Amino acid sequence: MLKKVIVRGRSTAKAEDNSEVFFNYRIIDVTTNKELYCSGEMNPDEELLAVLSNPETVRTSNKCLRLFLDEYKISRMMKHVIRKMKKVERSEVLVHSLRYMTYGQDLEAISAFPEIMGRTEANLKYEIYVFYFVEGKNSFTMTMDEKMAHAERKKEIGVTQLKVKSKC
Repeated sequence: MLKKVIVRGRSTAKAEDNSEVFFNYRIIDVTTNKELYCSGEMNPDEELLAVLSNPETVRTSNKCLRLFLDEYKISRMMKHVIRKMKKVERSEVLVHSLRYMTYGQDLEAISAFPEIMGRTEANLKYEIYVFYFVEGKNSFTMTMDEKMAHAERKKEIGVTQLKVKSKC
């Protein structure tokens, strides 16, 4: 895996495990130069970028993906890359092996192409654009309702983790 920053981020903060991240990504097969999957706008204009990098407006926008990093919705490889990225940063990641991709919607998108799954070297390029992320709260700063919602979310994550590990 090799990461190359295309657009440098605006801050020094990086996402943590309990962060809520707003991002888009695209998967390209390097050998055929074919786009396999695109989750949303990868070249936003200034107006859209202002909406997606603003904490008040990004939550209501449907122009990007929104998830917590501790959920099992993206592969371990993408989680690792997003943790290293800053707000409003765009990076390319060259993936040579599917070893770290055992779950997630990005693996499901690649699985639709059996010729890629059968290769010994994947040769995929991920373009990831992190627009914004919100740090998760610690339990001592949460209200009782937030603690209940957080516990319910963690329970769902645990059930998903058991399902993923049972498939391996």
